[in-house]
Amino acid sequence: MSSSSSSISNTTVNNTSTTSDSSINPILNNSNENNKTILEKFMKNTYEYPRFSRQWWIEKAYIFTIFGITGTSSLHVVKFLLKNLFGYQNPVSLFEGGLSLDPKYATIYFLTMYTVYPFILLSYGTIFARYQYFVKFFNRMSVFSQIKRLLSRLSKKSTTKKD
Repeated sequence: MSSSSSSISNTTVNNTSTTSDSSINPILNNSNENNKTILEKFMKNTYEYPRFSRQWWIEKAYIFTIFGITGTSSLHVVKFLLKNLFGYQNPVSLFEGGLSLDPKYATIYFLTMYTVYPFILLSYGTIFARYQYFVKFFNRMSVFSQIKRLLSRLSKKSTTKKD
């Protein structure tokens, strides 16, 4: 009697170990697309299609549209910031007959645009579900990454001068 009960318990143990295998049980399989949350699907998407295919052209048009919307929006955001934050009006007006640009305004405009544009690009990229694509641009374009690169270059130069 004891030998038959031990064989039954061994079978039960073996059956539970095979059902916990991730290849058999889709609930335990981490690569299952159905188990991802909406946020994971939205933030970790990559759209890579064969080059010059119809989907590739549609994807590129979609990305260029996002760049266009970002450029237009950042222009208006920077002008708003310069007017309300720094108190600068746009000195250039085609209707008043002149294209002379104040160098002080131009400097502040470009510094503000250089700072604001990557954040707006990442925001629109996230809204239009292309976060993974535009986060690469954000990392290359943001002021913080530029400062980090500059500091790493300076530290490399200082270490080579000591040798």
